[in-house]
Amino acid sequence: MDTEEDHWEIGHPLLTSLGRSSRQFQAFLETEAYLEPFSDLFVDPAAAPSADLGAGSEAGTAAGSFAVISTDINDDATADYAANMADADANAGSVTLLSRIQSDILNLTFRQPGRDAPPLPVDPRDTSVCVHVCHSPMREAQVVKDLLLDTFAGDLETAPHDVIVMMPDIEAYAPYIQAVFSRTPAIPFSISDRPHKTESLTIEAFFKILDLAGSRLEQSRVMDLLLNPAIAETFDIPSAEIRELTGMIRRSGILWGMDPDHRQALTGKAFKENTWQFGFERLFMGMAMPAGTELLVNQVRPCPFVEGTDAGILGRFAHFCHTLFSHLNAMGGRHTPEQWERRFTALIQEMITLTPAREPDIRFLFQVCHDLTRAADAAGFARTIGFPAARDLVESKLDQTVSRGGFMTGGVTFCNLVPMRSIPFKVVALMGMDETAFPRKVFPRSFDLMAKDPRPGDKNLREEDRTLFLETLLSARNRLIITYTGMDIKDNTPLPCSGVVSELADVVKAGFVFSSGHQWWITHRLHPFDPAYFDDTPALFSYSQEHCQIARSRAGQGRTGLLPDVTDLVTSDTSPVSSGTDTGFSGIATGTSSVKDAGVPETISLTSLGRFFTRPLTVFYQTCPEMVFPELEEPLPDREPFLVTGLDRYALGSWILEKEVPESGYLLARAGGCLPLGNQGRLAWQELVHAARPILTLTRKWVPDTSCEPVSVDLDLPGSGFGGRWGICMPWRGPWSDA
Repeated sequence: MDTEEDHWEIGHPLLTSLGRSSRQFQAFLETEAYLEPFSDLFVDPAAAPSADLGAGSEAGTAAGSFAVISTDINDDATADYAANMADADANAGSVTLLSRIQSDILNLTFRQPGRDAPPLPVDPRDTSVCVHVCHSPMREAQVVKDLLLDTFAGDLETAPHDVIVMMPDIEAYAPYIQAVFSRTPAIPFSISDRPHKTESLTIEAFFKILDLAGSRLEQSRVMDLLLNPAIAETFDIPSAEIRELTGMIRRSGILWGMDPDHRQALTGKAFKENTWQFGFERLFMGMAMPAGTELLVNQVRPCPFVEGTDAGILGRFAHFCHTLFSHLNAMGGRHTPEQWERRFTALIQEMITLTPAREPDIRFLFQVCHDLTRAADAAGFARTIGFPAARDLVESKLDQTVSRGGFMTGGVTFCNLVPMRSIPFKVVALMGMDETAFPRKVFPRSFDLMAKDPRPGDKNLREEDRTLFLETLLSARNRLIITYTGMDIKDNTPLPCSGVVSELADVVKAGFVFSSGHQWWITHRLHPFDPAYFDDTPALFSYSQEHCQIARSRAGQGRTGLLPDVTDLVTSDTSPVSSGTDTGFSGIATGTSSVKDAGVPETISLTSLGRFFTRPLTVFYQTCPEMVFPELEEPLPDREPFLVTGLDRYALGSWILEKEVPESGYLLARAGGCLPLGNQGRLAWQELVHAARPILTLTRKWVPDTSCEPVSVDLDLPGSGFGGRWGICMPWRGPWSDA
């Protein structure tokens, strides 16, 4: 008598777990009367030679298109199954781990100790399936590049167009891919499936302008528009003039707000100080008045250091701001879709220069804006909508438009992990297989009835992602590479991988036996220049000459102590990686170089001596290795000060002492835009004036009105000397000067 267990059939766990969507689809197909023969659909990857499973062969296509096996297996199918298993066992020594997994899925074979299908040994040289654990998406891209270079070097028949790299979110990985694969040694590649708006500077400029509508109009965000050539060329503002414009903004005190009315709408207070109107009035008044004018002219304090040569730059910048603010004002209120189309079109025409290279993008923007009117007409919608709704409609249209131009262009293809993308490739790589990224999580809305009461055939994104992984596993012909961020970049805490990768790992561990030292699950170092990549550590290698040079330099520092040698700052060693001085790391060489002997000058000026004691490191590096450090300016703030502190307090106090400004000079200081707004600014001014009075009294008492004759200094020392002129310390002057 048959027991209940006799009716159970144990298949392959990956097919059971990952193939639910395909099983439902197969069930719908089997409701039709026609069923194709089992033997005509599938070819066992383990039964055929690996070389015959190329991307273009029928066997490869058949195996790659395999998803599920029909549940209606007749006697002929059973005979074919037995023949496939016999061929697979005959080729057991020549097939790879990847082919064996694909064969087991095809034949419903679950390998496990103590079962009819025992675990099989894996060739130590087999790298057909490997999982790489990294610290960040950047490290994933670097690891994938080294693996592909190694593949191309070991198999001359594999070309870049035989490789596809897929990931759940291409937009998150695109910057790292471009940064890594564009560097030497470069690999030809293309990126597909990116939103159209992220690939076009023209579309980016359009949305940056729309983002300013309803904002505070901070000076940093307005100036950021000029970094886009599509906008800067419209107003003839080259990049070389942006630094000069930044200096004008700093001196004029522009922070945020178009004018008092704009601030009134945002904060309820119509303060004029530090607005764009306030700054432009100061700049133009400073150009019209003589230099050094410290008087209020029509309640405007002229901005210093604005000369006639700056008129052209200031005029073009004022034109840019006037045009921008006019269009932003037009975005207020409610309008019909047709009126919004006209406003968006006018903004594009006046803010973005039309060139042959930008014409397709501008036409595309015009078409998207016209879709507002066309969709409203089709729906019979004639009411008015606000700017947020109009902007969301345009942006959603652009988000749905995905660029497909980078798919299979002759190089390595990077694309999203989407359905119908599992074309057989010789090498398939999956990046970003983190637990939180794949399968993608779905949060159904409260009114989603399909999520509450699912039926067979309903779309289930999470199940489709699991099926995608199965299809990808079956589409790889020679090699499957999986990478994920498995360690926290800050404290090295382990992070879990995707559930589908864990299921694959369980199948591999249960069904295959690896020799000692064979690694298919590889944990990478935090940095690509770690010495482990260059000292023959198993499974770790690198093709980057730059990273090898860094490792070589670090190895040289380790030989001489904890503190770096100055000679490491300048190196002329460009020899190959395999040559150099032995440092204890195979393949790492230490370069030898010498810092230029600056010698001791015959005469050291007093100014140089003062600079040495105030900034010794800067003087050392500028003198010995001749390294010049650019002077980094502090970024401009985007909000008015609430307290006068630090350098602002020092500058304002120095101005009070130099000009002997009385307490009644509050209006002049306020017109300079350097005080907090309202009563807080008046209180800060009074506190500064009271603090400056004792210093001003001492200055009048002890500092003479006229300068004394400087004293020449010429001091001879063994091997060198000091020279210069020493003068009496005058107000706002240093105590010495060079001879």
